[in-house]
Amino acid sequence: MFGIGQIEYLRGTRFLQGPLADKIEGQEAIDFLSGLFPIMRGAEIVQHIVEGEYVASLFVLHTPNGSTHVFDKFRIVNGMLKEINPYYDPAVLSEAVASMAANNNE
Repeated sequence: MFGIGQIEYLRGTRFLQGPLADKIEGQEAIDFLSGLFPIMRGAEIVQHIVEGEYVASLFVLHTPNGSTHVFDKFRIVNGMLKEINPYYDPAVLSEAVASMAANNNE
């Protein structure tokens, strides 16, 4: 799993609308994903599918509040990540973010 220091390459990436965010780009995408890193406890890759400039990954994401399946579709052009399109049930992530916020306010 990569960390906050490794996501600078996202600066030119478009993060397409997902369950917890509208369409965002560049620094907004970096800030959004950086906010999720503290709740990530690991992931297990289930499958990758590659077709042309698209890569799709199915994985199980682990958080302190449980695990959830995630399906991300990526578009890669000339070796650069251009788009991320996530699909997941936001319940587990929303609960983990809320728990983290509550712990930070104590």
